[in-house]
Amino acid sequence: MSLNFYSEIDSLQVTNKDEVVIKIKTSGSNLDKQIDELRMLKNDGAVRIMIESAIVHYTVQKDIETGEDVTTYEKDSNGVLQSKPNGQSALNLGLDQVINQDEDITADIVDKFLIQEKYENESGFNVRQALLKISDGFTFDDIAKDMKLKNTTELVKKLNEARMQYAPMARVWFEESNKQRKAE
Repeated sequence: MSLNFYSEIDSLQVTNKDEVVIKIKTSGSNLDKQIDELRMLKNDGAVRIMIESAIVHYTVQKDIETGEDVTTYEKDSNGVLQSKPNGQSALNLGLDQVINQDEDITADIVDKFLIQEKYENESGFNVRQALLKISDGFTFDDIAKDMKLKNTTELVKKLNEARMQYAPMARVWFEESNKQRKAE
């Protein structure tokens, strides 16, 4: 049995018994119908925990003059999100007027994008399939085995690589989705 959910590390304490106490907190909606499973895991007493950051760090190129992203994203006639150069930016004029800007987005937003949207995937790793299996409650061990990966570490590495690759698209998708919701 395993659980997969987003949470915050509320506190971290090293006791005088040389034990580490980690307190996490999450909203009840993040656990959905998994409270009973969480109670059973607590009753078992021993669990294996894998903690990873839920923040995806990535870099976007911005035109110095306009502040606009050098790359834009549009859907083609098949509804597949494609990257395109942004009009007449300084980059298109052959000028070195581009800066790299570090940005962050939460992994849950990127994951929703990767599950719901169409995008080009040339990596050979079916990130959508992996994320759907995670949301269906499959263990990371089972998913890694089913996808013929060496181990769960390789699965997590591939998921994080995909998240970093598609984070800029996911940000644009998320912002557009929010604009549409507000307009309705």
